[in-house]
Formats: sequence, C-alpha cells, structure tokens
Amino acid sequence: EPLLPNVEDLTAHRDKFSTCFFLTSRLSQWHILRRLLRYPTKDTATACFYRIYQFAILDWNMLFRNALEYFCVSHPQALAGLYDSTDTKDPARYAAMTYLLVDSFNRRIELGLPRDAPPILEDCEELARRPRVLERVPMWRRPL
Repeated sequence: EPLLPNVEDLTAHRDKFSTCFFLTSRLSQWHILRRLLRYPTKDTATACFYRIYQFAILDWNMLFRNALEYFCVSHPQALAGLYDSTDTKDPARYAAMTYLLVDSFNRRIELGLPRDAPPILEDCEELARRPRVLERVPMWRRPL
C-alpha cells in the first residue's frame, strides 16, 4: 500500500485531500462507503488502516466512524497481527494509528460488542456469554 502523507502535509493541504474523497455532500460520502463495501476483496487491512488515520487527522468524523466500523467488521484479524510495513520515517504515524484502533476496539469489546457482532443485535445474552478478548498493540509498535 502506498504510504499516506505525514500529519504536517495532511493538515497543510487539507483541500487537496478532500478532493480525493469528493466530500461535497452526504450523498458523496455514501457513495464512497458503498464503493468500499461493494468491493471488499480489493480492499486490504492496511489500506483501510491508512484511511482511518487520514480521516482522523483531517477531522472527518463521519468518514472516520464509517471506516472504523468497516475495518472492525471486514478485517477480522487481530490488530496485534497487522502487517508491519517499512515506514520508519514517521513513527508517530504508526503509534497514532495502532493505539487509536486498539483503544477504540477495546472500548467496544468492554461494552460487550465483539468485533464480529452483527449490526442488529437479536441475542444480547449470547453476546454477554462470549469471552471478551481484548486487542493488543502489535509487537513492532510497543517500543513507542
């Protein structure tokens, strides 16, 4: 996956990045999400991970929330096993992304919503009986 720009570039050129996602209306936001959901085989965990990072830095709350939910459900592997790419120039990028996702997913899990919970809950008792397996920060991120 191509690496995203660093935080300084993202915030300095906010308009340039907004055109990449056609953020002109709610309808456009829906088309972006629908495109992601329609072609899940082409989307990778790393690409989704980078989108979440970009949406968080640019303060695009709706897209951030939608991408976070999509990642939580569509990429079932544990965050601790997420691919470690060779982006060593910007360790803050990885620290922010990994800790943010681990905290977010663990909050849901502590509330009783595992990552594979269905969007419409029909059997809350069954979810309550499941063991709560919390996410961990990947080993390659722990030194930060």
